[in-house]
Amino acid sequence: MVFADTNGNGIADTGEATLSGFAVKLYRNVSGTTKLISTATTGTTGYKFSNLAAGTYYVYVTNQPTKYQPTGKSTSFYQINLTVGGNSTKDNFGEQPPHSATTTFTARTWSAKLGVTFDAYSGIATGASGDWAEYKTIDFGTGLLKTFKAALASKATFVGSIQVRLDSPTGTLIGTLKVAHTGAWNNYTYESTAITKVTGIHNVYLVFVGGANIANVKSFTFA
Repeated sequence: MVFADTNGNGIADTGEATLSGFAVKLYRNVSGTTKLISTATTGTTGYKFSNLAAGTYYVYVTNQPTKYQPTGKSTSFYQINLTVGGNSTKDNFGEQPPHSATTTFTARTWSAKLGVTFDAYSGIATGASGDWAEYKTIDFGTGLLKTFKAALASKATFVGSIQVRLDSPTGTLIGTLKVAHTGAWNNYTYESTAITKVTGIHNVYLVFVGGANIANVKSFTFA
């Protein structure tokens, strides 16, 4: 089946729903050449290929909507060595649905990053101006959200800000949070800034500017 991988671990966990409408393609290695054998569309019970001869097959999900983030085997394929009278089950493909922007995001759950590391406590730390962390498929809905909030920790000798950008580290700037000092690197305090109107689903980038060790970030959300 193709399933809604809500936690992004690539495994079909209890309670994660089956997704319909995905095209699953079956290829077979024939005399050293890979050929398309069949295409199935997923339904509420998954997908199925029947009456297959013994041989080596490859199974792919091919029509991944941009609002989903592929996980597990959705990022590659299954190779199945089918024997006479045999079958293969649990060849599942994960697709992580978008997250509401009002979710409280743990900063350590980045999708990609530059220069950012785990801090010594429970957040992330920066090393230089221009460092960034990416968080994929965040759904801003119809544009009613007006605020970016982040749990930050910083010392008085370090100065900088966090830019909130869309879809790339240099993408549309929707807000800039000037870091206020909290007195210690593990004293996380929520700070906020206004954002411009954003609609739909985007990848969000937190870009740290101003100097080294601007702030530790534990979590963030939009409101």
